[in-house]
Amino acid sequence: MANINDLKQCPACKSATLAPAFASETHSHNSLNRLGKDLPPGIDPAFLKAFNKVHWSICKDCGLIFAGLRPAGAGSSAWYLPLFKHSEERGYDAFPLPEAYVSSKAKSNARLYDIITARGLIPQGARLFQVRCATGELLRLAKQDLDADVWGLDFFSSCVAHANAIMGETRVAQMTEPEPHNPFPQKKFDVIISNHMITHAHEPEALLGRFREWLSDDGVLIVHNEPDHQLTLKSFKAYSRGINFFHKQLFTEATFVSSMRCWGFEPERIQVTGNDARKFKKNMMFVCRKQKPIDAAKGDWKAGARLLRGWERRRRIAKFLRLV
Repeated sequence: MANINDLKQCPACKSATLAPAFASETHSHNSLNRLGKDLPPGIDPAFLKAFNKVHWSICKDCGLIFAGLRPAGAGSSAWYLPLFKHSEERGYDAFPLPEAYVSSKAKSNARLYDIITARGLIPQGARLFQVRCATGELLRLAKQDLDADVWGLDFFSSCVAHANAIMGETRVAQMTEPEPHNPFPQKKFDVIISNHMITHAHEPEALLGRFREWLSDDGVLIVHNEPDHQLTLKSFKAYSRGINFFHKQLFTEATFVSSMRCWGFEPERIQVTGNDARKFKKNMMFVCRKQKPIDAAKGDWKAGARLLRGWERRRRIAKFLRLV
């Protein structure tokens, strides 16, 4: 059973002026509720009962939507990865990896590498750390093309084995918690690439603190695949199985920028053009540089409340019409 944090303040701006995100939380507000007794071995059913409701809140000052009730980060390795793989149906964690998965990740990582290198964000010989590196294809390209000193983490042991195999040395390790640790001899990096980590973070301030610690003074943090809920929640298929339990912050572009400034980074949006521009519009990508933390901008919390009410209406319509 996990320890529980019940947040009484916004995890970004620290305001205690909060509003409940929903008039009454229901089954649809937590994706774990659909699991019932279908749990992976070792997961205590009392865990689901404890987090039946996660107390979604909206900060009335900065506008951030967040899960108020969440497991404490310490000790989460006992349950986090088994439950994540089971709940999110990540059945590809087998070695060797399925060919279709390897091919898909090779394509998406090559595209990400092209976007980043086109902007000159990975210098020749850079010390590069990628969090959630999947098959390691981006690391392989950076090592091959730029003689980068590459290191990485991924949740899945099969991806770790695959990445190390294609690079011919042990440069990727497994992580089992939402806030990763750096297990490598290299402790400072010129570039850190973070894939969909901040939305998941139980303790986002701690996560960004680690990134600050690991970055060189003039280093860059590149974050990508962070959903803009201002756009994603407007789909009839958004969170069709209930709001993802593993998503602890439901950012919009405005609240992401404001939060990152609170956590000591200045983010600059990377605008992507091409056939996949819409994907990068909905799933945000920023280059972030260290700065002193600054106070959050005033946000429109009522806009967040309207956004969530709209999502609830669309979800009911989609369910009635059997669109999902």
